[in-house]
Amino acid sequence: MTLVKSIPADPSVPFHGTISGVLPASPAMLPPRTRWCRRHIWLALSCLVCVLLPVVLSAWYLWMRAADQYASEAGFAVRREETGAAIEMLGVFLTVLGAVMLMLYSLSRIARFAGETVNEGPMDYNPAHAAERSEAES
Repeated sequence: MTLVKSIPADPSVPFHGTISGVLPASPAMLPPRTRWCRRHIWLALSCLVCVLLPVVLSAWYLWMRAADQYASEAGFAVRREETGAAIEMLGVFLTVLGAVMLMLYSLSRIARFAGETVNEGPMDYNPAHAAERSEAES
């Protein structure tokens, strides 16, 4: 039997009491042992038929009888980080930029030799002059 000290009468007050004098349970205090009645037997059989039997049958079929239709593999590769790719891209960009600038310089020289006076320097281009010239020619 357990003895509890200072249980408050008001349920909203928190209980800080102690339980002392806990005695081991005697066999007389334990509930009587139950027997298997018909309801328990049917419950166990329905669990076997509805749950365990389908699991066991499907596991047997999948491991023993079914042919492998789909095979999957998983793996990974560890590669060294390549830092040269960014430097190579920068080199390609600068090469293309240099080629474009050289082409523009060559075109401006050709235009100067042909008598064009729109450009004041090798890389100068003013779209307003081109628009005025196309209007004058029309």
